[in-house]
Amino acid sequence: MRNAVLFDHKITNADEMYLALRDKEHLQPQREFIEVLWRKYQPHAERDFKPEITRHFHQRFWEMYLAVTLLELGFELLPKKKKDPTGPDLCFTDVHQRQVWLEATAPERGTGVEAVPISRLDTAYYIDDDKILLRLASAIHAKYQKYKCYIAKRIVTRDDPCIIAINGWLIPDSSTAGHIPYIVQAALPFGRLYAIYDGDALELIDRGYQYRPQVAKTTGAPVVTDIFLNSDYSQISGLLISRASAIYPSSQLGEDFIFLHNPNARNALERGWLHRGFEYWLEDNELRNTVWKT
Repeated sequence: MRNAVLFDHKITNADEMYLALRDKEHLQPQREFIEVLWRKYQPHAERDFKPEITRHFHQRFWEMYLAVTLLELGFELLPKKKKDPTGPDLCFTDVHQRQVWLEATAPERGTGVEAVPISRLDTAYYIDDDKILLRLASAIHAKYQKYKCYIAKRIVTRDDPCIIAINGWLIPDSSTAGHIPYIVQAALPFGRLYAIYDGDALELIDRGYQYRPQVAKTTGAPVVTDIFLNSDYSQISGLLISRASAIYPSSQLGEDFIFLHNPNARNALERGWLHRGFEYWLEDNELRNTVWKT
């Protein structure tokens, strides 16, 4: 029988966040929140989940948070024993009893000249949109390459909906994108907001978003940001992003989820399938959205 407690005091060489959450008294509410998640996720977790979370806490926490949110919303998680252990992180069934695969990732801010700057609360600073988009676009591309391998190995079929779920908590300022979330800008070519005024009459003539199909890197080739207009990415049904973290637990699981539908998805998910957070889709070449509140 597997241990129902996630935090183990016998472990000394572990992830800094794991140790802080386990040992610091002021983090007791967060620790209790995580243990509740673990009790719900444990029957579905792989056997190496506990040792893995001691080494890569936030990444494994994100996987667990996603799974428990799906369970809370009434989805059925397929038992791990029915999946290839080398396959995607999660698999659940939708209202049509289709297998839906979810690959989770929690990218960090990057290194060197391409790293997203760390914001400071004591001074004004510039949010580098391009660097944030580079981190998100790179994470999407890396996970899609994994999906292609899963399909080639027949772990995932071409008829299965596939989702890439990104946690942006380790990327500074990734939730402050203004009118259009960064995850939308990473997959559809929406650039910065512009407005044109009549200088004499001081009247607004036109406004909209710049067309931005790619983001330049300081070194190397640019990264494309229009993948959902590219049929090569049609196997991806949509993108999900959140800034959920163990340090700042939300009052409702998934309340900040943003889901973007792929307009060219081979296996599309119906609008409203998640009914939690924020939902975006293209309709008549316009970006539309809705907010799901429960």
